[in-house]
Amino acid sequence: MLNKIKNFLIILCVLFLTVVVYQNKSYFFSKTSFTINLFLKKFDTPDIYNIVICFFFGAICFIIFLVMHTLAWYKEKQYVKLLSSIEGRLEEVSKEKEEIQEKTKKLEEELLTYKNSDTKKE
Repeated sequence: MLNKIKNFLIILCVLFLTVVVYQNKSYFFSKTSFTINLFLKKFDTPDIYNIVICFFFGAICFIIFLVMHTLAWYKEKQYVKLLSSIEGRLEEVSKEKEEIQEKTKKLEEELLTYKNSDTKKE
């Protein structure tokens, strides 16, 4: 179900972009050249369609988004792993505390029996 919704949204976005490009054909299919001034040398680019420029910068933004999303996912995964290890350690500590409490109770009982046996001998 979720896959169908995702596919529908992708098709909807593609159709929207197609309509925008079709309605602005004169802008997207006109050519533009750039002059890049690096103070030491000037570069002139050849004439490029505006749609290619838009696609290039859109692809750059998408790649940046993917990198940021992947880094956030990795960081979250590491955080969950840390929390799970902390929970595991807390469980171990609580088990060890229970064992210590049981052993102290046994020792207290043995101490009481030892004291009682000493008082009976006197």
